[in-house]
Amino acid sequence: MNIQPYNEGDHDIWDFFVKDAVNGTFLHTRRYLSYHGARFRDRSLILVEASRVVAVFPAAEDPRDPTGIISHPGITYGGLVHQGTLCGETLIEALGLCIAYYRDLGYRWLRYKVVPSIYHQRLLADDSYALFRAGGHLWRRDLCAVIDHHAQRRLHRNRRQGVDRARRHGVSVSFDPIHFDAFWNILEEQLEFRYRVRPVHSRSEMTTLMERFPDHIHLATALYENTVVAGLILYQTSVATRAQYSAAGDVARRISALDLVFETAIMDSAQTGRRYFDFGNSNESDGRVLNEGLYRYKMGFGAGSVVQDFWEISLDNSEVPVNSAGHA
Repeated sequence: MNIQPYNEGDHDIWDFFVKDAVNGTFLHTRRYLSYHGARFRDRSLILVEASRVVAVFPAAEDPRDPTGIISHPGITYGGLVHQGTLCGETLIEALGLCIAYYRDLGYRWLRYKVVPSIYHQRLLADDSYALFRAGGHLWRRDLCAVIDHHAQRRLHRNRRQGVDRARRHGVSVSFDPIHFDAFWNILEEQLEFRYRVRPVHSRSEMTTLMERFPDHIHLATALYENTVVAGLILYQTSVATRAQYSAAGDVARRISALDLVFETAIMDSAQTGRRYFDFGNSNESDGRVLNEGLYRYKMGFGAGSVVQDFWEISLDNSEVPVNSAGHA
């Protein structure tokens, strides 16, 4: 196995490989990553064995600390993406090659965002084991509320009442992207009012992504008296739906319009054959603070939970992981 840095000429090879990956999603494609433009200094890698791609590693320099690498600062989860051929010692070897490559370039640390198991085509935790073997430490852990459509689900009384209240007020749910600007206005207003922040994506970036991925990125909005009052941006993979953004204005909160949007999106996720509905995390301060009210709201829809782990490896003193045969 050998390693080579990604360059723009590898775009099609990369995306073709990710399409059949067991732990990859459209977020790992160059078509998605390229929307960032020149925001990040790309340090992605391709792993090859016998002239065949066996893994890709989306990564870039940390824009706040150029001595570090993140896989990847522009997406929710990253890590070694492969088609199921890397496991056990071979994945340890692959991670070791990445570590050695970045260390030789003079970087001091590597942060690895593990792809949560709910986005896998089949369960694979070998990279977490390899990170442990490489001397990594868990620097962040997020708690995510997730519905498993294969398990029995029971709405909490408050959420059931909220859904009923929205219906009594004549709220309807639309999946028409024509309502995007109205929803985005609500999102920006609420984030500014509540947290003094702006969405991670700009309006134009999200518009571009929705145009690039019409089968994966959808909008669900609540209409009350023919006006958008709440909504969700949904990221859909073959196995899971994720609520990427949610927002509700004052009117929507009074009539529980967002409850109906969530419940409709959950039902749509199940009916279109996804296994999971991911509400995302409810954490602040790199996972060390849990927004209990937000978390309980999400759990009220009958959710369980999974964690997303973020590992850090010091490259100053790390050694290339050694497999059981004693070979680097």
